[in-house]
Amino acid sequence: MSRNARRILWTVSVLIVVTAAFALLLRSPVVVEADTAVFLDINKHYNSAVADGIAFLETFGLWVAFLGIGALLLYKRKRDIVLMVLLVLAFELLYVAVVKNLVDRPRPFEVLTGISYAYTPTGSSFPSDHTAGAFAIFTALGLRFRKGLVPLLLLAALIGFSRVYIGVHFPLDVVAGACIGIVIGLGIGGLDLTGLQARLSSWWRKDVDRAA
Repeated sequence: MSRNARRILWTVSVLIVVTAAFALLLRSPVVVEADTAVFLDINKHYNSAVADGIAFLETFGLWVAFLGIGALLLYKRKRDIVLMVLLVLAFELLYVAVVKNLVDRPRPFEVLTGISYAYTPTGSSFPSDHTAGAFAIFTALGLRFRKGLVPLLLLAALIGFSRVYIGVHFPLDVVAGACIGIVIGLGIGGLDLTGLQARLSSWWRKDVDRAA
């Protein structure tokens, strides 16, 4: 078994254990009650202007990320980083989508009355996709840029907290998303992509030659 195969197997195994542990916690009335209480305490401080700003920054941030990826694709020396980020993101989106369908936890605004929230996203509340994606990508980038690891993780934590603040996730959804994201970032972000990058570069050159 190759090093990459072992790393993927490790990632999937740890993810299953972590996800199962959180899923069991959600079956405990005591845990769910505490989770709801923390959410309500945070929701008391909801401010519509701040929440609208956070929602705007989410959309704005996505566009900045897309433009950043496009710019790096034009810079040959950084294409390996783009490839790594895309693989991490694809793995995270696929895994979280599966978990959301299996767990199918309702959003806070679907089960609680009298709360404030910025908008009404669809899909399961558990785990937080935004949080998992942020921690996965920032953890993977932290493997490449060690000095930036702590600031990146702090930014990911801020993104996670914002999901609770704007009323679309329970705290446990965010904690689970963070743990899932870190595992994916460490596992998939640590893959050796030299061979894949070489094959993609070869395909790219052939495609350009044919177009010319």
